[in-house]
Amino acid sequence: MKNADFKAFAEQFLDQARALTKHYQATSFSRQATADRSLVTEADLAIEERLRAMIKQTYPSHGIYGEELPNLNPKAEYQWLIDPIDGTNAFIAGIPTYTTLLVDRVTAITIPQSAGGIFLGGDAYLFAKAALGKIDIIIEENLKPHDFVPLLPIIKGAGLTYCNWQGEENFSLSEKTNLIVCRSELRQAILAILRG
Repeated sequence: MKNADFKAFAEQFLDQARALTKHYQATSFSRQATADRSLVTEADLAIEERLRAMIKQTYPSHGIYGEELPNLNPKAEYQWLIDPIDGTNAFIAGIPTYTTLLVDRVTAITIPQSAGGIFLGGDAYLFAKAALGKIDIIIEENLKPHDFVPLLPIIKGAGLTYCNWQGEENFSLSEKTNLIVCRSELRQAILAILRG
């Protein structure tokens, strides 16, 4: 598969996500708490279902790791990670800091729907602010791969560093991760603090 093919497909994919997001923002939608007490909306499910259908039709042998639905073909050579609405609480409140996250093994694309500091937790919007140099440190706990893997090329491209709380830069697609994003000169000091 060529990177350009994936990129073109991902752009169509995210156009669909954008259209569905706008549709649900203009209507009332249901929401419910999940087992981990996070919220999931009717829009989250509809977007992920639509995007999964597109992947299955275009790339039937590919795997899918989604936030809302069970994983599909986890041993496939190519994997798609989907977070249909990163920032569900902001979406519910109508605050345009949510986004759809998508990554495959070749391409990473984030399409936003819409001075220094440390942030403990947040959504893709905070990662964008870090990439712009507006936030110095982000410390996240118990992230699922679809919550951060699509953002790593953006973080790296902005000259920032990232690692888990043990200082490792490789992440499993099947486990939750504690993540640090920061300027490289801050990394060792942050790790020392976290190690106590």
